[in-house]
Amino acid sequence: MPTPRELKQWRKAAGLTQRKIAALLKITAAHVTYLERGKRSPSTALIARYWKFAPHTSAFELTERQRQVTQLRSMRLTYAAIGRQLGISAERVRQIEMRLLRRVRLS
Repeated sequence: MPTPRELKQWRKAAGLTQRKIAALLKITAAHVTYLERGKRSPSTALIARYWKFAPHTSAFELTERQRQVTQLRSMRLTYAAIGRQLGISAERVRQIEMRLLRRVRLS
């Protein structure tokens, strides 16, 4: 699920105001504000509609941590091994990987 920050970045990168994206998504501008501030969780269907208007290149810019997790998982390391190496929990490694997989599926 995209974070509120990612939703806002997508909208701005697409050059859309909150009113314009709200009209395209058939929701209210207030709903867009709630989504971008994290006060409401967007549904999967809404994210899929939002995605149509989001520039796809910016969605796949990875943070350094995401890049590290992806690289280490491709070497077939376990979540626990990656977590020890990066100084985070195995659960956090799993969450990072799952978020990236969801992004790919939405595209």
